[in-house]
Amino acid sequence: MISREFAKLRAKVASITALPAVAQPTFHEIRSLGSRLLELKGVPVSDIQVLMGHADEEMTQHYLDGHGTRWQQAKGNVYNMGALLAVPKPS
Repeated sequence: MISREFAKLRAKVASITALPAVAQPTFHEIRSLGSRLLELKGVPVSDIQVLMGHADEEMTQHYLDGHGTRWQQAKGNVYNMGALLAVPKPS
């Protein structure tokens, strides 16, 4: 129910609907992002648990742990972020 209502509201945001369907954030993704941002700000896990509506801290920690994957380095890319963002020198 919440996910359907979220999708209806998301469809009204032009900058989101301009994205490919697979790139449009889901309710679950936004919810997980919110909990992660709270964690980064130093909010106690017990407070995040209440906001997320979890019955126990273990489930909250599961979401905060990113379901097992926090970050993966892509293999085979010869460019790093600095190179991709570098401003080309005028010729």
